[in-house]
Amino acid sequence: MIVKKVISLTNSLEDPKNPLLGPTIKGLYFFGLWQTGSEMRKLIYNIFHFTTFLFVISEFVDIYLSRHDLNKVLNNMSLSVLSIICVAKCCSYVFWQKEWRKLANEISKEELLQMKKFDPTVEKLMKKYTKYTRMITYMFWMLVFITNLLLILSPFLRYMSSESYRDDIDKGNEPIPQIMYSWFPFDSEKMPGYIGAVILHIVMGSQGSGVLAV
Repeated sequence: MIVKKVISLTNSLEDPKNPLLGPTIKGLYFFGLWQTGSEMRKLIYNIFHFTTFLFVISEFVDIYLSRHDLNKVLNNMSLSVLSIICVAKCCSYVFWQKEWRKLANEISKEELLQMKKFDPTVEKLMKKYTKYTRMITYMFWMLVFITNLLLILSPFLRYMSSESYRDDIDKGNEPIPQIMYSWFPFDSEKMPGYIGAVILHIVMGSQGSGVLAV
């Protein structure tokens, strides 16, 4: 049952107009990097991309405020560097959208042209590299999905699995677990600010992972 659903999902990502790039283009569209569709959709996604940029700034503000704690700074930097890559990719696709679409269109145009020739050698070669790219693409997507899931769950798994850690938090010896570290204009280590921080971290982590994956 699960296998059939996975196969159905992967088949739905195929696009006859884009034999090689179908899943990639649909992934880019889903995360707002392939900006076709209504103007309202583009505006909403661009606002979301801008909030991602602001979130990255808040990460570096937190690093600056924590500059005297070397361990925390090093931990934060590992995620902040990935955030910079994510923002850079967003900017690249938004600002050079026409060039990216032109490149994809030329690749698909050439593939469709070759398919019309019905050359067995060419068809065999196209099937071979398409199968290879699908395997790499889906494996990478799965890897990023699992990584993001572990990023979200790891603080809470640590909290649930260690009684001494929970006691230290209750006594104030350890800070409440965070998914990521960023600056907020409110206290993110106490309710209800903590819930807001967790929700924002989940959204930003998932969006960032998606952008990096596609």
